[in-house]
Order: sequence, then C-alpha cells, then structure tokens
Amino acid sequence: MGDCRSLPADAGTVAAHPTSPRYPDRAQAFSDRLKWLRNERGLSQTQVAELATISRTRYQQLEWNRKGPRDPDGPANPTLDVLWQLADALDVTIGDLLDPTSD
Repeated sequence: MGDCRSLPADAGTVAAHPTSPRYPDRAQAFSDRLKWLRNERGLSQTQVAELATISRTRYQQLEWNRKGPRDPDGPANPTLDVLWQLADALDVTIGDLLDPTSD
C-alpha cells in the first residue's frame, strides 16, 4: 500500500453539494432556466406543475429558488424524481434542464 503522505492535500475532503448555500449561483441558474423554459413554451406555473404532477407551490419554490417557509433563504433542492418530472413536462432532457447554456 502507498504512503498516504503522497496524496494531494485535499484528497480527503468532500465537495459541497452543488445546490448548497456554498454554490448559490448553480441553484439560481437552475431556477432561471426553469422559468425560461416555461416561458418559451407559453405555459403558466400551474400548467407546468400539473404536467409534472407536483404542487404549484413546490413548482414556485423551484422557479423562485426558495426552499420554503422554514428556510426561505435556502436554495430549492429538487429530487431526482422531480427533475425527471419537470424534464418530461417541459419536453427536455434533464441535461437540458440543468444546463443554462442549452437552447
């Protein structure tokens, strides 16, 4: 086994989750992308929520990048299931949903 002193200094650290408060720009980029996709399709928030089978309130939290009343300043953090549902509702891939440079 190799000597652990040869490992990079940050080898044992864990990166923060991309939607954590340490990376607010990624969470905001997702929210902006979600709103842009919805507007491009001429849909209301209620329509997208219904197509994605999530509540309108939950959709708004995602589009406004707000977690909820208990943590209004925290970023919205969609589950993988919700990402799939939104992608299906907006007729895009999850990659398209997450990539702010996709058109």
